[in-house]
Amino acid sequence: MRRVGVTIGKFMPLHKGHELMIEFGAAMMDELQVVVSGNETDLISLTTRYNWVRQFVYEKRLNNVGVHLHIDKSPTPINIDKDGTVLDVDFQFYWANVFTKIDRRITHIVSSDKYGQAIADRMNLEWLPVDPGREMVEISATKIRKDPTKYFKYISDVAKPYYVKKVAIVGPESTGKSTLVKSLGKFLNGSIVHEYGRTVSEAKKNKLDADDFLAIARGQDALIDIAVRNAATPLVVIDTEALTTYLFSKIYLDSPKDIILDFAADQEIDLYVVLAPTVAWVDDGTRVAGNQADREQFFEDLVGLLEHNKRQYIIVDETDYVLRQTQAATGIYNFVNQRLTQTQTECINNM
Repeated sequence: MRRVGVTIGKFMPLHKGHELMIEFGAAMMDELQVVVSGNETDLISLTTRYNWVRQFVYEKRLNNVGVHLHIDKSPTPINIDKDGTVLDVDFQFYWANVFTKIDRRITHIVSSDKYGQAIADRMNLEWLPVDPGREMVEISATKIRKDPTKYFKYISDVAKPYYVKKVAIVGPESTGKSTLVKSLGKFLNGSIVHEYGRTVSEAKKNKLDADDFLAIARGQDALIDIAVRNAATPLVVIDTEALTTYLFSKIYLDSPKDIILDFAADQEIDLYVVLAPTVAWVDDGTRVAGNQADREQFFEDLVGLLEHNKRQYIIVDETDYVLRQTQAATGIYNFVNQRLTQTQTECINNM
C-alpha cells in the first residue's frame, strides 16, 4: 500500500520548522499533500504563503509533494486543550472532509503539532509526528510575527524577502551617499548595495550614453534583488536607485531616458534617505555637477519625484558628516521600529 500523507498549516510565515516537516514527510511518504490554509485578508495573504510553499518544494525538488491552496471556512474553535488540539467534533470533521476531498488515498496525518493525533484518530489514520517538542527547530510562526528581526534566521529563505526593508540613500553628487551606505550597513547590521552607476562610469571613463544609463538602471535593479534574496538581516541599504539614475541621465544626455522611470515604478523601496547638498562638493574625477545651484535643483527634482510617486522619505540636511550619519541612522531606526510595532499589533489582532 502506498503511504500518502497530508499536512496543513497557515505557514505565516514559512519557517525552518515547516521546512523540516515537509522534507521529513516527503522522505517518509510515497506522496505528501501540503495544504496551505487561510484567507487573502490574513496578515500575510493566502496567495503569498501558497507561493512560498510551492517555491520551496520546487527548489528542493520534492517531486512527490503536492501543494494545495485552501480558503479556510472552518468553525470557530471553542474547546482547545493545552497542546492546542481543538476538541470540537464539528471542527475535526471539517478538516477530515477537507483532507478526504484532496486525496481519498490518505494513510497518514503529518504534523509538528499534537493536534495531528486527534485528526488521525478521527479519520482512522496514522499520525506521523515531526519534532512535536520543537527540539530540532525551536521556533514558531507566532514568535516570528511578533519579532521578525530577532528570529530572522529561522524564516525560510523563500519568505525572507517579504520581511527585508530596503532603504535607498539618494541625493545630488558629493553628498556622502557611498560613505554613508557603508557606515550605515555596519552600524545597523544591514547588507549593502553599491552604486552600479559608479562602476559603469569608471569603466567608461565618464563618457556615458543612453544605453549606458539603461544598463545602469537594470544593473542596479539586479543588484538590489540579489542582495534582498541573500540578506542575512532584514535590512538592505542601497546606494542610489532608478529615480536618481533618471535625474543623472538628464545631466549627461540631451534628453532624459524616460524608460528608467519604469524601473523606478517597479522598485519597491521602503524608505528613501535624501541627502541635501549642505556639504561641500568634492571632485573625485567622475563628477560633473559641482555648481551649487545645479545640486540644489537636483535635490528639489528628486524630492518632487518622490512626492509624485508617493514614496516615503526622510531628508538628511546636517552640515557635519558625523551628524549626517546620526540623523540618517535615527530616521531609519525609527522607520523600521514603527513598521515592527505595526506588525506586532497586526499579529496580536490575528492570533
